[in-house]
Amino acid sequence: MHQTPKSVARRHQVPEENAAKDYEDLVRDTEALVFPHLARRDTLAIEAFLIELAAELEQGRPTGLLHGDLSGEHILWDAGKRQVNIIDFSDRMLGDPAIDFSGLLAYGRGFAERVFEEYGGPTDERMFQRARLCFKRIALETMVHSLQGYPCTFEEGYAEFGERFGG
Repeated sequence: MHQTPKSVARRHQVPEENAAKDYEDLVRDTEALVFPHLARRDTLAIEAFLIELAAELEQGRPTGLLHGDLSGEHILWDAGKRQVNIIDFSDRMLGDPAIDFSGLLAYGRGFAERVFEEYGGPTDERMFQRARLCFKRIALETMVHSLQGYPCTFEEGYAEFGERFGG
């Protein structure tokens, strides 16, 4: 019996990404919480980004099991075994693999492309475009989360915004 990723995820109680809801939440929270702290040129850049993100979400995309928070602190190199180990799957979900590749873009596109070459999961020709958008989105989420009381600062998110949005 062939099992789909969704049926396996349900059986193991793995949550499924809800890209439309996540987008709506991002827009609402960014406009209500973040925009009052920004200059008009910054809000214009974010509005253009949100339009680009919405257009990409309307496209079809592959689905796979994601780590959900793949970044340097969750990737361990065992030099003795010459092996990469991934830890902390507490944010795992079924969704767009571009989400995991977005965290790898922090180490440069070349590194993310090398990992992509070894990736055996579902892909498509727009994977890196979506990963780039997810990478930029992290800056907005950091600013939003800081204003919601999470353990990060608005300044951290704003610095990421400047780097990732070219400001």
